[in-house]
Amino acid sequence: MGACLAWGAEVHVAPGANLQTIVNRSPAESEFVLAPGVHRAEQIRLRNGDTLRGEIGAALIGSFFLSNVSDVEIRELRLSSPLRDCIQVSGSSGVRIRASEIGPCVGAGVVIHGSRMLVLTDNYIHPEHPVSHCCDEGDGVYAVDSTQLRIAGNVIAYGETNIEMHGVADADVVGNFLLNPMGPYPRGQHVQAYFGSHDIHIEGNYLLSSKSPEYAFPEHQEDAINAGRSTSITVTGNFITGGSSPSGCGVIADEGAHSMMIVDNTLWNTGQCGIGIASGRDHQIVGNKVRNAFLNHPGAGNTAIYVWRQYPGDCGPVRLSGNTAFARKPTGEFSSLWIGQPSCEPVTVTQNVFGERALDALPNEVLEALRPAIPPGPQHCVAASPFSTNPERRCMDADTEGQGPSAPVRSRAAVSQSP
Repeated sequence: MGACLAWGAEVHVAPGANLQTIVNRSPAESEFVLAPGVHRAEQIRLRNGDTLRGEIGAALIGSFFLSNVSDVEIRELRLSSPLRDCIQVSGSSGVRIRASEIGPCVGAGVVIHGSRMLVLTDNYIHPEHPVSHCCDEGDGVYAVDSTQLRIAGNVIAYGETNIEMHGVADADVVGNFLLNPMGPYPRGQHVQAYFGSHDIHIEGNYLLSSKSPEYAFPEHQEDAINAGRSTSITVTGNFITGGSSPSGCGVIADEGAHSMMIVDNTLWNTGQCGIGIASGRDHQIVGNKVRNAFLNHPGAGNTAIYVWRQYPGDCGPVRLSGNTAFARKPTGEFSSLWIGQPSCEPVTVTQNVFGERALDALPNEVLEALRPAIPPGPQHCVAASPFSTNPERRCMDADTEGQGPSAPVRSRAAVSQSP
């Protein structure tokens, strides 16, 4: 079975030990501590109240299946899976995954089904599992029919979609750095909320899509943030840059999305448009900064903001107020706002800055000064990713008591500061 020392509820596990057997034979609500070295386990099942963490230099090759458990914590762990999703959570509550590195995975990074009160903080999640067809076999985080989720302070890279939510209620997606969603369409979002999701709060994130060779996988972004068949989605204070889809936008209210609040975001060269309203009732676009260069593609709309009833059903009212928005078509024509036909009614447009005045107000240096640190909102420590630039204490530091995963599985180039 391998070496194991146990005292009280703390169980130390040496490389080569049978981790699942040790879990099964230990008292309830134990804390399992993986010693430095490589541990292997095909699929680990923890019990109510268990904690599993890694010491500096510990790595686990395997996966977790957390089914019908409560108050389980995984922290300070380096995890990769050569066979399946790295972590699956089903029918559980109070699961916390923090200060860990998750990936690469042959599947998604974290999959959540029918669970509540789940917390993902300060992790580096990078499934790196390219897929050839839709859908949701390689997402960073994939949540279905779940409530009370908090996804905060993470670095999430190279997902089919980085955060995909279906039928999710009461979720906070805050302070994360999201990099290069890989698709294919209809995935390829940084964050997508669909199929009955509601009360989703997306705030203070840094979303970057780039085809730079510095990155292991280039972006294949469709929309950076997309909501459809959902209600009460708030998108506020995010920095969104990059994207090259001739049909994609930075933020879009897609088919059947209602009551979206798109407020105080910065969008910079995010595809064929910055913000799009394509469907739904009661949308507000307030105080955003949008600057888009044109895409030289015959199908690209090339506009900063559009409002257009693209789908059957209700569309409107829509309020646009206090935005500064600029885009230019290949002809050189300004296109800050396009209201298509059939339109959404009514559309109220007040106190916006468009056209050349917006261009003067949004030079590149102004936008560059708004670029956040990576990740922008660490919760307890800075995710141990090769992209992290936030000067606060890193999770991987040995001095970070109770907070330290080991170095990344594969080194990456420093993050590029341009899309």
